[in-house]
Amino acid sequence: MYDADQNQVNLALEAIAAEVRDLSEGGLLRGSVPAEEQIRLIRAATDLEDCIKVRMSEGSGSIIVARVGSAIFGLGLSLENFP
Repeated sequence: MYDADQNQVNLALEAIAAEVRDLSEGGLLRGSVPAEEQIRLIRAATDLEDCIKVRMSEGSGSIIVARVGSAIFGLGLSLENFP
């Protein structure tokens, strides 16, 4: 998750955590990963370049993220691995 304002990041993390817990309590949470683990797995950044680099290094990027990263930051990301 990205926002340039750390306060906004914190507010969003709190809101997401509350929503995930509510879904879990209501039996509506998808997947087998427990709510607290899902919350811990959420990554936040206030630096867009770092956000894009981390996303790409995890292999969870999309063609859009690759193009944005390459265009804005000259990251030299290969687009060959994207559909």
